[in-house]
Amino acid sequence: MNNLSSKLEVAIGPLTSIHGGVGRVLRYIHKFSEHNVSVFRVPFLSKKILSFRQKHGRKFYDPYGLYLKNSWLENFDIVQLSGHPLFEEVFFRSKKSVSKFVYRLPGFWGGPPGFIKKNEPYYESMIRQDNLMIEVCKHSDKIIVTTPYFQHYLRKHYNLDSVVIGNSTDVKFWMAGDSSRFRRRFNLKNQICLFAGKLRSDTEPTFFLKLAEKFPSKDFVMIGARINRENVEHYCQMSVPENVSCLGELSSASLADAFSASHVVFYASPSVFAGNVPMEAMASGSIALRSFHKDFPNDDFFFKNGEEGIFYEQYNLSDCAEKLERAWNDDLMGIKARILAIKKHDWRIGIKHYDELYSSLV
Repeated sequence: MNNLSSKLEVAIGPLTSIHGGVGRVLRYIHKFSEHNVSVFRVPFLSKKILSFRQKHGRKFYDPYGLYLKNSWLENFDIVQLSGHPLFEEVFFRSKKSVSKFVYRLPGFWGGPPGFIKKNEPYYESMIRQDNLMIEVCKHSDKIIVTTPYFQHYLRKHYNLDSVVIGNSTDVKFWMAGDSSRFRRRFNLKNQICLFAGKLRSDTEPTFFLKLAEKFPSKDFVMIGARINRENVEHYCQMSVPENVSCLGELSSASLADAFSASHVVFYASPSVFAGNVPMEAMASGSIALRSFHKDFPNDDFFFKNGEEGIFYEQYNLSDCAEKLERAWNDDLMGIKARILAIKKHDWRIGIKHYDELYSSLV
């Protein structure tokens, strides 16, 4: 621990992948924090083991996590834990620990509202993760949540206080996208509505295809892992409309180009969840079209509805089509969105909130 300097010794993790949402947060804290930050992994977290555990509900002990918990993490002023406690050993502090523990709650798999439904694979395993996250919260000195909704949810249902530090994005990266290059590469000539995500219930790919059917003169583009025409048709159980291009997973530069070329970026997950895609759209100068949860129709944490982005009623196709029609005809909203992203959603600003929190605990 560092008692002689204003800089604190901070451990953040566990890092299981540099590509996921948790990995992105940890990378940027490490990059921009004013404190001495060390990122730790739990290398026993292999995808095969996790898949087996989710499928069969079997418990796997993580000896390296036990070592981190009982030895290595004792050397830090602050220990920030992030993500889902798939291996619990590192998430619960040792009895002798004097470090301050912070837990960044990623959100809940189940409801209300939730990402998964009862008939989906691994539902029981995911609900177990939700329950474990609450236990981690109870053992932490400070809880970070990413939206005001989760702050309200924890207080109402578990009498737990938390602080809101929203997700952020690398605004400079998204501003560097080349719209013309993307259009030339994929021969796209009309206004574009973009779907960026996985084939999963919460991303609503079937809803997106039905939305595309209503605008045959526009280009609808789908990008993400395993997204090709065959996989999309198999998952959605419908034909892909002719105006929909399924481009799969793109490189970083091409991803920025795709966002910059899109007049609208569709995002089905309700506004009460954090979500990086709307902020990436805003930084790119695109209009984020995202759903709102029925209990929180006026959520303006990320943008003001109709000013820097547009909400549609969740699962309501006609309302979404109406809002998309409005977005097609608005050439100023994307500019306003980028200005707000620069002021509010850039990592260089977001990490300052983490540093302030760390300093307040010591």
